[in-house]
Formats: sequence, C-alpha cells, structure tokens
Amino acid sequence: MRPSNPVSKSNSLALLLVAALGLCLLPSFATAAPPPPPATPPATPPPPPPPATPEELSKALSDEGKILFAEEKYKAAIVKFKKAFATFPKAALLYNIAKCHERLAEYEEAVKRLEEYIFFFRNQNGTDPPDIKDVEQQIRVLKQRAFESLPTVKVVSEPDGATVAVGDPNKVIGSTPLTTHMKPGTYKVYVTKTAYVPYEREFLVPESGEVRLDVALQKIVKVGGLRVWVNLRNAQIYVDGKVVAVSPYREVLTVDPGPHQIVVQRERYGTITDSVDVPESKIVNLAYVMRVKEKRSSWRSPVAWTGAVLGALSLGGGFTASRFANKEFRDTPYFNELVGYQNLGYGIGSGVLAVAAGLFVWEGVREDIDTDDLIEGGVPPAQLQKFEDMPKTGPGATPKTPGAGRGGAR
Repeated sequence: MRPSNPVSKSNSLALLLVAALGLCLLPSFATAAPPPPPATPPATPPPPPPPATPEELSKALSDEGKILFAEEKYKAAIVKFKKAFATFPKAALLYNIAKCHERLAEYEEAVKRLEEYIFFFRNQNGTDPPDIKDVEQQIRVLKQRAFESLPTVKVVSEPDGATVAVGDPNKVIGSTPLTTHMKPGTYKVYVTKTAYVPYEREFLVPESGEVRLDVALQKIVKVGGLRVWVNLRNAQIYVDGKVVAVSPYREVLTVDPGPHQIVVQRERYGTITDSVDVPESKIVNLAYVMRVKEKRSSWRSPVAWTGAVLGALSLGGGFTASRFANKEFRDTPYFNELVGYQNLGYGIGSGVLAVAAGLFVWEGVREDIDTDDLIEGGVPPAQLQKFEDMPKTGPGATPKTPGAGRGGAR
C-alpha cells in the first residue's frame, strides 16, 4: 500500500478554510442598507382662508357672550354682545344685553335695552317682534322690580289720613300712613290735612336702606274753608294768587277767615275772577260754570260758506235767465225754457242760502265744549249750599307757620 500524498491533504485543508471564511462574511453583505431614494420637492402651502364677514364676526362674538352668560359672567357677556352689535347689529343682541342687566339686578338698564330691542326690530322689519307681548310683560315686571329695589320711604303722621306730596304741593303721592320707594337724593315733602297747619321739610334718601318721616300736625284754631266746584275738568283754581287745586277737587281748601280772591282758569275757556268772605269755622261752597272763549271752527263754517257761494251763484243764474227771457216772445219754447231756468235758479239759490244762514247761526250759538271735559254733566250739584259748618276738630293749639310740625328722619 502506498502512503498518501501530503500535498493533496494540505490543498484540501486550504479550500475548507476559504469556504468557512466566505460563509462568515455572507450575512454582512446580505444586510447592507439600500441606497436612499431621491428627495421629494416641498409641498405647496394651501391658500389662506377668505376674511370673515361682519355677520360671521358678530356671530362669533355673540357665541362667546353666550358662553360667558352661561358661566354667570354677565358683565363680560355684555361687553361681547355690545361688540357683536357694533360689528353687525341684530335685535336679538339687544335682548341678550337686557337679560344680562336683569341678572345683575340693573332693572332700569334692562328696561331700556328691551325698549331698544322693540324699537330696533320695528325699524328693521317694519313690524313688531313676534314676542312683543312677552317682552312688554317683562318690561312691566322689570319696572316694578326697579321701583321696589329703590330705598324705602315711610311717612307717618299724627293724625293719619294726611295728604302727602313730594317736590311740589300739587304732586300728591298718597296719604298717611304711606310707604313708597324713591331714588336717592334730596326731596321736599308736603303733608297737609284739613284744619291742620301744613307741614313741609326737606329730607335725604340714601343709596340704600329706609327713611321714616314722623310728622305731628298742629291744629289750626281759627280756620275757614272753601270748596270750589267747576263744570270742567283740569281747570286751575287759584286762592289769593296761588294754585291750590285742579278740578275736579271736592276736598275743602283750608283758609284763614276773611276776604279771599278766587280765580278759576282754563285754556280756551278764559278766566273767572271772584271775591269771597270766609267766616270763621265755616265752609263756603262756590260753583263756577266756564264757557268757551276761543271757539274752534267746526264743519258748519266751511259748509255754510260753500252754501252761501253756491246759493249766490244759483240766484245769479236765475237772474241771468230772467234777463234773457225778457228779450224773447212769450209762450215760445225758448222763452219757456229760460223761465224754467229762472225759477230753478231762484228756488235752488234761495234754499241753499237759507241752509247756509242756518249753519252760520248754529255755528255762532253752539257752545263747543268737549263732553269729556264736563263734570257731572256740567250742572252744579242740586244739594250744594252756600255755607256749611267746618268739621269739629276739638281743642287745638295756636296756629303755626308751615313746617312747624314735629318731624324727623331715621
């Protein structure tokens, strides 16, 4: 047996080593990264959105205001609603503003905005808003709330039943005991009662809280009274140069015993001036019937003038027909026709003139008094007596000047 060739064994071993090395390097070649793709160009940006319209801006602001309203941020909501209205006016925005003021207890502002809402809707649409009845009811409720939210003023007098006026003696607001509400400020109160010295004083209404006025009226020892009846409403009644009442006024006007001048005055009806002597502890009843001094023209006047003109024209036509008839032979057809025109003109003209004259007379004698102005049919009460006794008031004190009553505010 021949020994094996050593060269062949070494060659085989080299081939095995090369193959093993190739198997080890194969994974690294297989996992190598591919080349990067080519870069893409940048995308074109989208066009900008069109600008919002005023109506869209207003709606956005209104939506923000509604969110603030739901969060009970009413003042901030008012700002948004006002900006929305300034951007694109809508009636609903005024309504929303009013509701914000209502939630803030700013009732007067709420009333103003609701009134603006109605006015704006009418101008914009030519008709009332569909919720007009509900809005008007809201306005009435808010006005009452605004009144009740004002400071309270109470006026109490001894005795009670006295007439209370504020700011002006003729602006009566009620009788004692009286509870009302007034805006903050300084006022003058007048408390009067028959047979008592009139009381007056200034008082201050604070921003909040309550004011109470206690008035002790002083009785008048020597006193007389006047009761003035006038046939017309809204006639001013003066006593000694001062307005003391407006008709109809059935209360007794307290005056000092002695002579007094009475003046009753109303526009279109002139002035009545009278003098009266008032006895002590007596009431003098006076009745005055006023008549029209500045009569207004009625339909009778133009109709009467028109009738007078037409009547004169008719008479003129009859006279003209008579002149032409005198130039024609009698009993001819044309003569008879002219005589007919003559008689027609004289007849119509006389009748129309008679009616016109009647209308002139009617216009001259009519009273021209509005029936709504008459009191009790314009006839003085049958039971009215010239004098009657003053009511018994019991023992009294020495008369004092107006404002001498005891009073205070707390």
